[in-house]
Amino acid sequence: MDQQLRTADLHEAMSDALAGARSLRLQGWVAEECEAAALERLARHWPDGRRGDVPKPDGAAAYLLGRSAAVDELRRLTRWRRSVHMREVPFASDDRRDDFDPGCVEPGFDVVEAVADLGRSVSRLKARDQFIALALAAGYTGREVATVLRVSPSIVSVALRRIRQKLSWMT
Repeated sequence: MDQQLRTADLHEAMSDALAGARSLRLQGWVAEECEAAALERLARHWPDGRRGDVPKPDGAAAYLLGRSAAVDELRRLTRWRRSVHMREVPFASDDRRDDFDPGCVEPGFDVVEAVADLGRSVSRLKARDQFIALALAAGYTGREVATVLRVSPSIVSVALRRIRQKLSWMT
């Protein structure tokens, strides 16, 4: 019974970790590599039953574990592609060109880095300020954010000014 329960927990944690990796909305072989990295990291952090002091990851922890593993794998893959100056990985090895073409740099890497930096910076703020900063970063207007929070737009603009000050002091 205990083994069955542990297996069920593991399957649930695996699906949560895969959901975290899939939240990046990648496609093709890159998505497969990121999902594999998420499962590998979950396997490293999942308790093997011999040590009772290691807590098992819950659903949210498994999701975040899978997402962070996928982001790390995406960074690793993008760094490799930049170092060999190619847009896509070829099926067969080809002679590498030594001339650098700036058009070959993958545009999505900067976006992933910017989102990761924003997440790290915003995590230091209060919950309401986090919501305001992330909603504005997602493209919502101050008026829309104010409507959701049921406050006046001037309160959102004052909060945004305060958020900018806090983030400039933290960096």
